[in-house]
Amino acid sequence: MNKKLDFEVVTMSGKKALAELLDMREDLPESNSYPFLMGDEDSFELIGETFDFNKEISVTEIIKKSLEINSLELFECDKNDADLTGKSQNLESNRDNKIGWEDLVMSHHDILTQIPFEKCFLGIAPTIESWQVPAYVRFGDWNDCPKPEEHCAVFRFWQEKYGAEIVSLTHDVIECCVANPPQTEEECWELAWQQYAYCPDIVEQGVETVGNLASSLRDSTYWYFWWD
Repeated sequence: MNKKLDFEVVTMSGKKALAELLDMREDLPESNSYPFLMGDEDSFELIGETFDFNKEISVTEIIKKSLEINSLELFECDKNDADLTGKSQNLESNRDNKIGWEDLVMSHHDILTQIPFEKCFLGIAPTIESWQVPAYVRFGDWNDCPKPEEHCAVFRFWQEKYGAEIVSLTHDVIECCVANPPQTEEECWELAWQQYAYCPDIVEQGVETVGNLASSLRDSTYWYFWWD
């Protein structure tokens, strides 16, 4: 991708990318440089296409628009479909298995083979606010993927409520680490419906029901979103 971006990009092997991300996160907020994984070369090129599509609106304008959005309105959806709703299977703490988000994030390696990419891209946005990353990347506004300002509004809300922060943003995936995940069944259901409204594909082409999604959220320090 040969174009001027609003954030810095560095390349390295997939074997080193996660360690570099963790090191840079430790330097926040003093560094004023927010790191995020961007995937391999193919993903990086596709990110460039999205950037071009939304390049007429500035980062400042996107952030300003996002601050005018009521995130709760973005979460409105039909909750009456029994087949879609399903039942939550197990709301025991997901922290019992000692698996943290660092073990689950996948944007630095091939999803199927688990082999680290030979070349991986790391974005560095000039901000300390995770929720602003979609604005710098101009992420979204294709197919059912929300607009950049809507991503910002949603993640501002989740950052304030759950301590959710973006750790990777590829051409079609966002992964998050979560400091304060939901603790009760009611909170898990509420969040599951919010996540479904924001990203239907994680249910309709993933876990199949909102109940299954709710079951995965209690105490989980990792969230995953994908748009087809």
